[in-house]
Amino acid sequence: MFLVIDDQEEFRENLEAILSPHGEVFLAEDGLSAWEIAKSKKFQIIITDYKMPHLDGISLIHAIRDKENPNQDTPIILLSGFLGQEEFSLDSVSNVQFARKPFKLTQLQRLIRIASNGTIDPGSKGDMAS
Repeated sequence: MFLVIDDQEEFRENLEAILSPHGEVFLAEDGLSAWEIAKSKKFQIIITDYKMPHLDGISLIHAIRDKENPNQDTPIILLSGFLGQEEFSLDSVSNVQFARKPFKLTQLQRLIRIASNGTIDPGSKGDMAS
């Protein structure tokens, strides 16, 4: 199962289309909704945007890692069109990959393969915009 969090509906739907052949995909439009989902379901990978209403991606990652829930060790991919990886304070947070938007779909596919230790190979080629 996958959890995809982004405030842009089209982007969420694109990721759902890529991931759905590999398992059930849950979608959330903000960090607060995602946190409610993450507290009750175990996911293979969580993919979250950085800038979202109610709870940003960094705060969501810290909640997932620091509070009791089934995803404390789940691989997370953080996406951002606003900041570079060096601007995030995630040094103390384990198992988080980063991609800057917009990015080539192959970059996201590579991150999914890394996050899943090679058990998920999301296939196709192209570009994904923010």
